[in-house]
Amino acid sequence: MKTKFYIISVFFLLISTSISAQWFFQNPYPTSNYLWDVDFIDEQNGWAVGEIGTILKTENGGETWEQIFYETDMLLTSVCFTDINNGWIVGDYGLILHTANGGDTWYLQESEMNDILFSIYFIDDQTGWAAGLNKTILHTNDGGNTWTIQYLQADNYFCSIFFLDENNGWASGSEGIIFHTNDGGNNWMQQQSGTETLLSSIFFIDQINGWAVGYDGIILHTQNGGTSWVQVNAGNYTILSDVFFSDQNNGWIVGTEGAILYTDNGGVTWNIQPSGLDCWFRAISFIDNNTGWIVGVSSYTGIIINTINGGNEWNYQFKSFSVDYYYDVFFVDQEAGWIVSETENFEKIILKTTNGGNTWEQLENIDNLFFYSLYFIDSNTGWANCAGKIVYTDDGGVTWVIQHQDTYPYWYAYFSLYFTDNNNGWAMGSNGKILHTNDGGENWMYQSSGINESFSSVYFVDNYNGWIAGNNGIILN
Repeated sequence: MKTKFYIISVFFLLISTSISAQWFFQNPYPTSNYLWDVDFIDEQNGWAVGEIGTILKTENGGETWEQIFYETDMLLTSVCFTDINNGWIVGDYGLILHTANGGDTWYLQESEMNDILFSIYFIDDQTGWAAGLNKTILHTNDGGNTWTIQYLQADNYFCSIFFLDENNGWASGSEGIIFHTNDGGNNWMQQQSGTETLLSSIFFIDQINGWAVGYDGIILHTQNGGTSWVQVNAGNYTILSDVFFSDQNNGWIVGTEGAILYTDNGGVTWNIQPSGLDCWFRAISFIDNNTGWIVGVSSYTGIIINTINGGNEWNYQFKSFSVDYYYDVFFVDQEAGWIVSETENFEKIILKTTNGGNTWEQLENIDNLFFYSLYFIDSNTGWANCAGKIVYTDDGGVTWVIQHQDTYPYWYAYFSLYFTDNNNGWAMGSNGKILHTNDGGENWMYQSSGINESFSSVYFVDNYNGWIAGNNGIILN
């Protein structure tokens, strides 16, 4: 039984490390991988990156996301675009990628570094900086064709780097470190943050007003360019991951526990914007005071949410169905298909697609029936095996009626179904049980298998010739 479940799970979920030209994620769509960063340049065009080489792109404000494939399984930590064409990504082992066509194709740039880079920031299509492990800061003034080391010290690490212009920049990281430059990075000077807590993100509104956030829910604010930093209390959070301001007054902070904090008075006060999610938000990007996106991790899968009213409401841009097991998948043609599964809370889920899996609809399971397998002969007519039951639908799975039910204590689990036409079908499962119908399931009759092993799969080529496979290598014909 377990073998079948795991085979089906792998068949449908598609492990992301086995990406090929033939297979694409459909749920969670567009990816199940954790997302680390997001960047939008206008209301329509944005990019997100994450673990196992994940690169996502949208051209319609996030209504749909396309997964862009680059041959790497490395963690991608940060993305930055300067216009609709030019963008950069950094990640593990000193990886730096560049695109000149809006992210459709990506090319490797040589960093000559082997350590992870956590953050990248460009002020135009030529001038940029990257920061990471061992307090590394790299700089380019030719769009990344060449990268040079501006700072390197084999202790601690930088998590975030931010520049206002070609001269003024800041970097923050582990043990509360904050460094500042006023000459484009030729010289970096440490500023006293007053904390030894990791600072995961830093952002400046202008040359004097800036913010840094990090672990233990810490929020720091400066009004003198970082000469001194003051801690701000806005609640108790495990990690605050990112901070972003759209102007002098409007800013957001995101983190664990689904935290979204908002200020409309330059950070004098911070208020909670409810997300309704218990998740880890990793990064945030706004293009104005109203329109923004957040990426992160929810229920062990990547998540993107969006607002068009300054965060008063946040909506999924893709929502995956988070399940522990996929039990079976069945398609009748290129468009119509169904999946049965179970969540970590033991809820039994039925999913249906009418467009080849591009989108999936969750069907209501009123009785919380435990579906094991499905068989449909057209887009409306189908049967399902349940715990001790066989059920039937004539409306594509919207409603189900019981055709057969075992009587306690003679209760059996049926794991596999097969129909050769509208009338003739077989169901089989535990303890060697086989059921047959020749009237579309109105009546089911037991057939003797002669053994007491559990069966996991059945297949017929016509109304007479079929095979059954089960435990301990059993194959019957």
